[in-house]
Amino acid sequence: MRLHIGASRRQLAQPNLAPLRSDDWVHLADPEPIDQSVQALTTNNIGSVQGTWLSFYYQRGNTLPFPDDYFSFGFSEHFFEHLFLDEAGELLKECHRVLTPGACLRIAVPDADLRSYKPPEPVGYSTGDPRWYHPDKHKTRWSIYSLPWLLEQIGFRTRGVVFCDKFGQHVVREISLNDPFYKDCRDAEVVASTDYICRFRNSLIVDAIKSL
Repeated sequence: MRLHIGASRRQLAQPNLAPLRSDDWVHLADPEPIDQSVQALTTNNIGSVQGTWLSFYYQRGNTLPFPDDYFSFGFSEHFFEHLFLDEAGELLKECHRVLTPGACLRIAVPDADLRSYKPPEPVGYSTGDPRWYHPDKHKTRWSIYSLPWLLEQIGFRTRGVVFCDKFGQHVVREISLNDPFYKDCRDAEVVASTDYICRFRNSLIVDAIKSL
């Protein structure tokens, strides 16, 4: 089984996310009504939205409703910036718990401060609402230094895939299963592909593997 964190049914309608629309995935989804635009997913050329959907709004202290060592792969795109740092750390601990040894957790977030391809992200993006508890507001600013550090404190091994460094270099690495970092990695098919990442070049992307 594979875990998708911070999904929405509307996002799953995008054509390049077709690999995520299968019974292999558990989607921790934005709590939203199934309106006509969502129902249309089952009748157009995109195909049906399948997998297990669980309404998901994370707060510190919550646990994920799965046993230890359950998932072979985890993926999250532009979700963890919506959590405060302590919340993100607690949820990442839960991700470590439910992933099987050798599983990869692939995280994409905004490269908020160090990105060299556009100006730094404004504080409190993406809403002008002053309330810091607003779910759309970006609450944590990640970099290639802070996100791997936190993941490694939890017990993951990490590798930057796409990132900007403190010298302004924009690094985009190919995924190769021959890379020693991915030796003995579970679920090689989905790890080797990045086609399902909607904002691939314009994100900070880090792979984190739970040690065997």
